[in-house]
Amino acid sequence: MQIDNKFDSGIPVWLWLWFPVLFLVFIVLAALYDFKLAQNMVARENNLVELGTVILLIPAIVIGFRSYKLRRLLPESWLGVWVLLTALACLYFAGEEISWGQQLFKWETPESINTINDQNETNLHNTSSWLDQKPRLLLEICVLIGGIVLPVWRYCRKIDYSPKHWQYWFWPVAVCFPAAVLTILVKLPERLKDFFDYLLFENNLRYSELQEFYFALFLFLYIYSIYKRLLICKTIQ
Repeated sequence: MQIDNKFDSGIPVWLWLWFPVLFLVFIVLAALYDFKLAQNMVARENNLVELGTVILLIPAIVIGFRSYKLRRLLPESWLGVWVLLTALACLYFAGEEISWGQQLFKWETPESINTINDQNETNLHNTSSWLDQKPRLLLEICVLIGGIVLPVWRYCRKIDYSPKHWQYWFWPVAVCFPAAVLTILVKLPERLKDFFDYLLFENNLRYSELQEFYFALFLFLYIYSIYKRLLICKTIQ
């Protein structure tokens, strides 16, 4: 069974390459033209970036569950569990991003949640760093290693896994690479300020929000690439 592991030809280049790059260019140009406008697009509640994050995660959730239904095609049973967990992680991410609908439908935060939530919202990530900063850091490390370091290493070593091997399905493929790079890159100004007290830009654009957008894009492309390969396997069986 031969399946293209480099570019997943079923995923158009505009989606995995041009879209992530041009979206960041658009935000940067908006900031140069009118910083307040760009800040509203990034930092304001129900803004372009926040809603865009959710819009990317919704198909990721659907595709994740559809991929789970095809788990019999995977070489290891635990990979099916991994796909399901990824879909559930996307569901949690999307729900938390819009406070499980509160930001859209404007209900009052229940008192039981209000007392432990530092933003007075119906979500979990504002109640503890274990549900916010630590999962974010873990995901960032996974993106850095799985989405950048290992693909570069495999490319340099000319390693191409067989579809019969679990690593073929588990590790992100090349279509995830641009989103992975931008996920790390958009956080760079904040990292420079925190660690070296160096201001790359005079104004803070809430880089964490941009990073969440690229996290969502990375997860979408990751689960979508698995699904496309599963469909190919189903076709040629």
